[in-house]
Amino acid sequence: MTGRISWSVAHQPWIDVLDESGRPHLLSAAQAIDRADRVYLAAADPLLRAATVRLLLAFAYAAGCAPATFEQYLLHITTGLDLAPLQQWLRDHARELDVFCPERPLFQDASLRGIADVAEARLPVTRLDHSSATRRPILSDMRHALVPVAVPPVTAFRWLLLQQMWGAGGSLPISSTVYGPHSVHAHFASATGGMVWWPGGTVAEMLAWRLIPVDGGPGAAHWTYCPRGERGTASAPLSELDALTWHNRRALLLIESDGFVREVLFAQGWIRSKDSGHAALQPGGRDRVATKHGALLSTEAIGGATDIAPLIAPWWQASEGSWPHIVQAAAAVCGWAPDVTAAGMHLPVQSKIAFHTAIHLPARLLADPRAGAVAAAVMRFRYSIRKARTPRRSDLNIVLPPNLGCELLNQETYLNTDQATLDAALFEEARPQAGTDPAAYGVKIAALAKVARIPASPTAGSTTDTPEQTLSAEPGVATDRAAVPGPEAVEYAVDDDLLFTTADSPPDDVWEPGNADADNAGAADPASAFSRRLGGFASPHRRAVLSHLVNWMTVPDIASPAIPVVTAGLPEPSHYAALLTAGLFAIHRQTNSRARMYGTTPLPRLARALGSGTSRGPRNQSIRTTLDLVIRTREATALRGRLRTLVRYAADQDLTPNWAVLFSDLVAWDPSTRRHWAELFYTKAVLPQRHASQAPAVLATAKDPISR
Repeated sequence: MTGRISWSVAHQPWIDVLDESGRPHLLSAAQAIDRADRVYLAAADPLLRAATVRLLLAFAYAAGCAPATFEQYLLHITTGLDLAPLQQWLRDHARELDVFCPERPLFQDASLRGIADVAEARLPVTRLDHSSATRRPILSDMRHALVPVAVPPVTAFRWLLLQQMWGAGGSLPISSTVYGPHSVHAHFASATGGMVWWPGGTVAEMLAWRLIPVDGGPGAAHWTYCPRGERGTASAPLSELDALTWHNRRALLLIESDGFVREVLFAQGWIRSKDSGHAALQPGGRDRVATKHGALLSTEAIGGATDIAPLIAPWWQASEGSWPHIVQAAAAVCGWAPDVTAAGMHLPVQSKIAFHTAIHLPARLLADPRAGAVAAAVMRFRYSIRKARTPRRSDLNIVLPPNLGCELLNQETYLNTDQATLDAALFEEARPQAGTDPAAYGVKIAALAKVARIPASPTAGSTTDTPEQTLSAEPGVATDRAAVPGPEAVEYAVDDDLLFTTADSPPDDVWEPGNADADNAGAADPASAFSRRLGGFASPHRRAVLSHLVNWMTVPDIASPAIPVVTAGLPEPSHYAALLTAGLFAIHRQTNSRARMYGTTPLPRLARALGSGTSRGPRNQSIRTTLDLVIRTREATALRGRLRTLVRYAADQDLTPNWAVLFSDLVAWDPSTRRHWAELFYTKAVLPQRHASQAPAVLATAKDPISR
């Protein structure tokens, strides 16, 4: 390396964020804190997002932003967190956070420069990349990474940050004589192999919820490597900050004169002693997901991206002093909780990464103790099935659906029900398909019924009964399926047909769950009258208005000829909502002029039908992320880009939202409206099969606007 290149994370851009309009930006730590109330973390890799949260959290603890008492914590989440000390701290410590500082490089060991001339010690920087190590033995078998690749400092630092937080086992392909005995072997970092979770919202909201009081204070951070004790001895972090900045490896990035990084020197860092006691109560472990017994929750327990039950249960079983427990106490006082994201890495063996996973946990389930009871019942049922005794034949194994019971958490009906009804519903969901062997099917059903505590008839199991007779004699299994809540009992199921109901004239009523037969309730409503005005814009002699509205949706020009036409006769406060609704109507017509102009379903409810195959609504990453951004947006003026995306998706699938309801919601657009949108989108509804099979798969290959 020649010359002096400075690259401080305080002032150099490296954090992926989205603003309230959904536009992506790359910001430095100081910029992210300056705009903390207006931006959201948006790294495509959930592990990088988790590592970024932990680093910003360490900065905030070091700057003294953490509350000292629970009362101060409540004040931070209700009135806002004062980030001025953190802004000043980042300015004062920019050199300490320099990745290429000669004496104290961030998260690195400057003493490794003494062996920089040893060819064997210089390894490609891509060995720090976790994604390139997936399903390969870490570090020792990364043949595809042997070709030197030059990366900019931002990429090199992200890999280094991930390595220090999520570093797993494995051995370096270097002789131990280069660094000394046992120095080529790695040990796990604190977050490796388990799940961690963090609050959603803006950066300011995330820090306000996550910064909690720490007994004895946060302690001191170790931003750069320094030895601890004798070589090979294990040690434990001394404080919260010490654990958050724990170095899994000694490392040194080698920057070249062109400003790119091609090689890295690294070996074993501090050996962390094995945790004892409850995992979430250890220093730096408050964001780790632990079971009620204190062990880390493994990613192997997660069945998929929508399998929330294994996470909701430990949330409500969290021990006193852990982060979830403090959030529950705060939510009980203020009445709401944050959305939460949980992410983790699965390691089938010590030195190989199998996969990463990320799960979204809606705030309504984290503030409702009933969800904890249902999730605990689901997990008890799963555990009982795994322990169920069946003959040792492969065709008799009971294979559970990967997300068994998670739909129950999204239904108000089951949040208020008793254990027997939950067991019956879980039994119905877990029921295997009837196979060619009736005896095997009978054994499986009998095992399930025993777990679900469904009573057998007096004649069941007699010597004259066939498996089919035994099954038909079990109440709630075959002869009395109505006793088991099934898809037909799901809340709002009666309104599912409205998702696909469209017309050429506006509906006479405003959609409302359970009120599909409203007697012209909205005929005289101003919103309904405005929706009728929209239809006139599609007439041949007024189509110029639609063109002007499409242009306004691209660039909101205050001199647009469409403005006086759309807002005529409307009160001033509703002008922007009217323009936005009319612009979305124009986008809908431009995208698919053959689609019907009017629908009966609110846009957030309609979004449940958007997608393809089984990846629809909350199951579709693109749709879910777009809706989450809409729901988090506080000002209606910042909704234009996100709503335009949703309306285009709907038009592509010949679906049309209720424009009157959309106009009313945009006029109001307050916290209650945003919560209502979340409920409409996330509440379980069964899509009619005849419609789901006919809907075009327009999103099967669509590019995710978030991951870009």
